[in-house]
Amino acid sequence: MGFNIAGHERQTCRRFFQFQVSKPIDVKTKSYYTESDEIYLEALFQNLTNLPIQLKNVNLESNDFEVSSLNFMQNDSSEKWIFGQVNRLNTMESRQYLFMLKPKEEARINPALIKAITTIGKLDIVWLSGIGEKGHIQTSQLERTTSSGDSIKIFVDEIPTQVYINTIFKVKFRIVNCSSKEVEPTLHFVNTEHQNIQWLGLANKTLQQLKQSESADVEMRLYPTKAGLFSIPLVKVADFISKENYDYKELAFVNII
Repeated sequence: MGFNIAGHERQTCRRFFQFQVSKPIDVKTKSYYTESDEIYLEALFQNLTNLPIQLKNVNLESNDFEVSSLNFMQNDSSEKWIFGQVNRLNTMESRQYLFMLKPKEEARINPALIKAITTIGKLDIVWLSGIGEKGHIQTSQLERTTSSGDSIKIFVDEIPTQVYINTIFKVKFRIVNCSSKEVEPTLHFVNTEHQNIQWLGLANKTLQQLKQSESADVEMRLYPTKAGLFSIPLVKVADFISKENYDYKELAFVNII
């Protein structure tokens, strides 16, 4: 504030006011990591305002991953929120959202790029308040937990999400050498008596030697015997050169109908 007094220099007065601003939505996240470097991100939102809100958009933006939202259901060739047509969140009510992240193609074929990724992406939330006001929040970059990992990794490149019982289907793997040395992997496709999905064909496959960051593709057939959501059976990998062994469980899930 400024004011003038006759015969004096212009006078000023400065005062600071503090306003306490509470966050309208509380955001909590939890990440689940798979053997093939896919990430399942669980986001929990809680409405901290005094009025109901309607969530309009909940997106995950990422530069390094292909993002799939698992919060919609397919109905009559259109996608609809699994929470209903009006995505309403009452005061202090919480809601969970799930996203699947898959490394982009250039990272899947280059293990060094995957190791260099330190962030997952940002959550972007848009909502309408009970009186129609628009709200918008974007989180900071979510961090990715990195690990040394195995020398040999398996990625599922192609697999159907839904198949019919007693009907053969195919799955395509990519085996990548993530170490700095050559490897010579042998794949063992394990069948047990009580499995709901069985491997078909040769139980063992030996691949050629793979140099650092090199990969090889393998295609296998499977036969489902029971309806439900099941993972494909166990795959064991043995490196003839280093004598190391790796077990890969639940590489992918298939809905059997």
